[in-house]
Amino acid sequence: MEDIFEFAKQMELDGKAMYEEEAAKVNNPGLKKILLMLAEEEQKHYDLFDAMKNSGDLGVLPSISMSAIKNVFQEIKDSGEKIELPENETEFYKKALEIEQKSEQFYRSEAAKQSGNVQETMIKIAEEEHRHAILMENMIQFVNRPNEWVEHAEFNHIEDY
Repeated sequence: MEDIFEFAKQMELDGKAMYEEEAAKVNNPGLKKILLMLAEEEQKHYDLFDAMKNSGDLGVLPSISMSAIKNVFQEIKDSGEKIELPENETEFYKKALEIEQKSEQFYRSEAAKQSGNVQETMIKIAEEEHRHAILMENMIQFVNRPNEWVEHAEFNHIEDY
């Protein structure tokens, strides 16, 4: 079981590094804020797995606030700031979406092999990764059509669970 925790911890560190690296490149303060929030979430997951491995303690898994994310998108729109992104920006979000989806699948697969607290935790982390995937889908839409995106009905699927 330790191998699961080590693998999961490394996945979370890789995700954190990826989000921090991209945040350093982004000029828009709102998008930077979202990326740094995601990096923080990955660190929380790492800390949880580390605690589980070392002491069996599950700790608390605070969930990313989708309403806070929604507010950041709205603030960006309300500022009237023109969002100019490098051409490869959408590619980053597509890559991040793929990584989040694979992470979700990994945690769901591992949960099926476990029991008790470990299984519950793996399921909770999978659900968090699913929220991250939804966020990445929204980021892709947002960077591709920032002026109209917030008004669309699809925006309403960013909800707290």
